Amino acid sequence: LGVGIVGVSAGDLISEAVWNAIRHGKARHVLIDVTPTTPATIRITVQDDGATDETDHDARTGLGTQMLEEVTLEWSRTYTSSGTTLVALLPTA
Repeated sequence: LGVGIVGVSAGDLISEAVWNAIRHGKARHVLIDVTPTTPATIRITVQDDGATDETDHDARTGLGTQMLEEVTLEWSRTYTSSGTTLVALLPTA
């Protein structure tokens, strides 16, 4: 990712996603994947095995949601019976 705003943003976003998985979902396992998708973007995927309650999560707009809105090109969060998956697309330039 290199040094600079992209690296800081990606690191902060990953830290917040992991913290939320543990704090809100009581996740025991979190898988993080950072993949370049084009020369100008990276995709961050955070999957956890925490308990999910979609209505509870969507009712809140905390620091993580604000961060996603400010630093990503697009993002999504999917809830399933086996956990939550967050996918965020960040610009690298």
